[in-house]
Amino acid sequence: MKLEGPDVDAHINRLKEEDQGPFRAAYEEYREEIRDEEVEATIDQRLYRWRKHVDLVVSVASGFSPDTDSIGDESRFIFHSTDPLTQISSSGADVLLARNELRRIHLCVVVCEIGDERVGDWVDNVNNSYSMFEEDSSLDRICDQLGFPEKDIGEVQYVLLSRKTDLQGLPLNDISNRVMPDKFAIWSAETTEESEICHEYGNHIHRDLRDIADGCFDWAFFGENPIKYTLETHPVIPLKKVIFGLVRAKKTFGTDPEPLEFNKEDFREKYESYLQIGCNGDRKESLVREATADIFELGEQIGIFSTETNTVRDYRIMFPGRSEDPLEAQEAVKEKYISLAKEVQRTTLAFERANTDFDSLQADLDKWSSDDSDISWEI
Repeated sequence: MKLEGPDVDAHINRLKEEDQGPFRAAYEEYREEIRDEEVEATIDQRLYRWRKHVDLVVSVASGFSPDTDSIGDESRFIFHSTDPLTQISSSGADVLLARNELRRIHLCVVVCEIGDERVGDWVDNVNNSYSMFEEDSSLDRICDQLGFPEKDIGEVQYVLLSRKTDLQGLPLNDISNRVMPDKFAIWSAETTEESEICHEYGNHIHRDLRDIADGCFDWAFFGENPIKYTLETHPVIPLKKVIFGLVRAKKTFGTDPEPLEFNKEDFREKYESYLQIGCNGDRKESLVREATADIFELGEQIGIFSTETNTVRDYRIMFPGRSEDPLEAQEAVKEKYISLAKEVQRTTLAFERANTDFDSLQADLDKWSSDDSDISWEI
């Protein structure tokens, strides 16, 4: 997944010849005017949102972890996977919880959202998830993934999870009225100073699930974090995590003469070990390969990878000095990403502003031409 801005030259070449010079001049002027602080603030905000989205997913996965006596386990719903039904299509759902009973399985589909300015997208993601989980073929796949193909799906709970700060002041009743599922609840999560999930609005299909959320519960208490990202997470996040894991593992064992070099397969295995998606077999392998291909592309573009290694391995991790500190390697990913993203963002902002000026000028010219056609020139 390459960082790409608009193709300014291609756009200019499509303009009329008399418009090309003024457009380029406006674009170059805006590039000079845009301050580093403005560009960096935009990029920092994006990175922050991506990290916080992962934090929300982790809070649910940890709070309902099946491997420990997590408090969420008291509801008998346990974490199954992230990215449910991703083998079919991106549904908007982030986490799938399941409750196994004698003859059927109940589900809880969780949609995690960051940023209160995107409430319309929140509603769309809940409704997209509902539409997919309403299909019989989708439910059959879920039963297969859960390992109980002979059982039926019982009831399906839908949960919108966001940060308490994002939910403050929002019309939760209005959000609830705009979503399609009847069994819909809104939860909040604290993921910084506290580790708490609370029920904020809506109803639950099971009293056990309602009881733990109504009283709020500590998702990190006894909870074990089974994941570090999802399949849909922006590639820069897993790139940081995997590079940290690779360098740390080699430093721990201390027997590799080239601890910063690795093969593609080593990277894929480490990436997959931090992931937990529902599908298996060839489909899972295909999804992992697609995701890691995007990560490799980004890694090469920002310069954290080099293919010119001293051994037969595929890649070398590149950052200043000869340090083999995993924290420094991880930080180098962020620094290299921001360095390139700044230029892409500067290009994008300058292009958008020049384009806005050009469109406004064209609209004024069109209006003037239209008004002029109504004038009578008779003497």
